[in-house]
Amino acid sequence: MTAIATVTLATVAILTMRDTRRAIKATEQQAELATRSFALQIEPHLIPYDGQPTIGDVEDIGGVVGQVWVVPFFVTIVNVGNGVARIDSVEVVRVPGGPPHRVIPSPVAQPGKLTSVRADFMVPPPPEISTRNYFAPGESVTFAVAYSGVADNARRELHFKWRLLSGRLWELEFAPPKP
Repeated sequence: MTAIATVTLATVAILTMRDTRRAIKATEQQAELATRSFALQIEPHLIPYDGQPTIGDVEDIGGVVGQVWVVPFFVTIVNVGNGVARIDSVEVVRVPGGPPHRVIPSPVAQPGKLTSVRADFMVPPPPEISTRNYFAPGESVTFAVAYSGVADNARRELHFKWRLLSGRLWELEFAPPKP
């Protein structure tokens, strides 16, 4: 084989390797793009529902020793994403006040469905307190919901606050923008 033929074959081999590397890189990029696109299709996204929170009647939830009286406070959230959300934890704080006696979230939020979170605030036994005067105008209840997608286990958070304007009229003070 002549020197020119050897150089030509070497050049062709180098160009073929370079083209092969480019093709592999392009394939990797396409696979990454497809993975991201699929993840967006199955990703949950929780937002607070625009309806008013509901305050239940004073109730006795019992206790180890004696009675425990609470005012249940219900808020609704909606999953506007396409994936199932697993609710990992919910933190609730009343200002002024503090955390509730207990918080009971729904364990999952299905895509396109409403789900609720219940926060029980301890109160003196009736008739000392009624739900009508438990919250005063200007008070707020803040929620921090930690959730993850069932498909991807990625941790996400939702933060929102309801502020009492008057009577039973509450205002959603801040919330993430709707997608």
